[in-house]
Amino acid sequence: MRKKLDLNNTIFAYDNDPNILKATGYNNVDPLSARLDYKNAFYTRKWFEFDELGTGQIYMSASDLYKIEKYIMTGSYLSKKSRKELFKPGSGSTYGGGLYHRENDNFANGWGYGFQTVMHISHNGKNAVIVLENYSRLAADIKPAARTIYQMINEK
Repeated sequence: MRKKLDLNNTIFAYDNDPNILKATGYNNVDPLSARLDYKNAFYTRKWFEFDELGTGQIYMSASDLYKIEKYIMTGSYLSKKSRKELFKPGSGSTYGGGLYHRENDNFANGWGYGFQTVMHISHNGKNAVIVLENYSRLAADIKPAARTIYQMINEK
C-alpha cells in the first residue's frame, strides 16, 4: 500500500532506524494552560508504541495522511458496500469506521503523546483540512479552527 499510494513520509513509531528523525510531542504540566513554551517534552516508553492498534503507531506527513484518507473514501480497495458497512454509525454520535460522518464532512481527531491531529474530508475526497500539531493543550484545542477552515472551503 505504501508504494501504491506513493507515501514518502510514513513510518511506524517503533522503527528504530537511527537515520529517521521523528517529531517530539509536547504538552503543558497544567493541561488547562494555553502557555506555549516547548519545555515539557512527552517521551514515550517503548510499550506505548504497541499500546493501542493504530493509535500512536504511525508517523506521517499531512500529505501522506490525506492520500490514505482520500483512498479510503474513494479508492478501489473498498467496495461501495464495504464503505457503507465500515462507516455505519455505531451510535447516535455518527461515529463509524474511525470517522464522525456529517453532511459532506467526515471528521476525525486524536490526542495523545503530546500530539493532536484533526482531519475533515469531503465524501469525494477533493476537499480536506488536515492539521497535525506536536503540542497538545486543552486550552488551545485546534478542532474549532480546523472546522472553521473546512466550512470556509466548502461554502457555495
